[in-house]
Amino acid sequence: MKIYLIRHAEPDWSMVTEDRPHIEILCPLSEKGILQATQLASDERLDNAEIILSSPYTRALQTAAILSKEMQLPLQVEYDLREWSPKYRPNSGKESFIEAFKEDLKKYSNDPIRPVQNGVETIERVRFRAREVLQRYSSCSKVIAVCHGVIIESLTDGQKAKYAEIVEISEPNLT
Repeated sequence: MKIYLIRHAEPDWSMVTEDRPHIEILCPLSEKGILQATQLASDERLDNAEIILSSPYTRALQTAAILSKEMQLPLQVEYDLREWSPKYRPNSGKESFIEAFKEDLKKYSNDPIRPVQNGVETIERVRFRAREVLQRYSSCSKVIAVCHGVIIESLTDGQKAKYAEIVEISEPNLT
C-alpha cells in the first residue's frame, strides 16, 4: 500500500483575528492555494490512486475537493486526520495563535504516557489516530490523504512538509 500524504494548500489566514483565534479551522484556501491544489492533480505520483481522504478542516477539505474533481476520485472525510489540538489561548490574533501553537507542540507533544498533557494532544496520540484511519484503507493499493503538517510529521518521524507538498509513505510505516 502506498500512501501519499499531502499537506493542504496555502490557506487564507485573514479570518483569524484577536477576537476569533480558533476560526482557523474554517479558513479556506488563498488564491495561491487554489492554484497549488489544482496543480497537484497533475502530479504523476498520484496517478492510479483509488481514493482521497481528507481532514474535515476547510483548508484540507477544499484541497481534497479540488483533487477529487480534477482526478475524478471519490473523497472520504476522516475526522481523525484533523489538525493537532493545541491548548486554547484566548485573545490571540493570527500571529500569536500560530506562535502559541508551535510553542505548545514543542513543550507538550513528546509525552508518551498520556494522550493529552496540560490540555494539549501529544504527538503520539496524533500518530495513533492517523494510523488508525490509514489502516482502514489497507485494501487499497494507493491512497491520497490530504491533512496537516503535524499529521505528516507524526507519521514520518518529524519530516516537515510545505503547503501542497506530497510525502510518500508505505504501509510498513503505519505499524
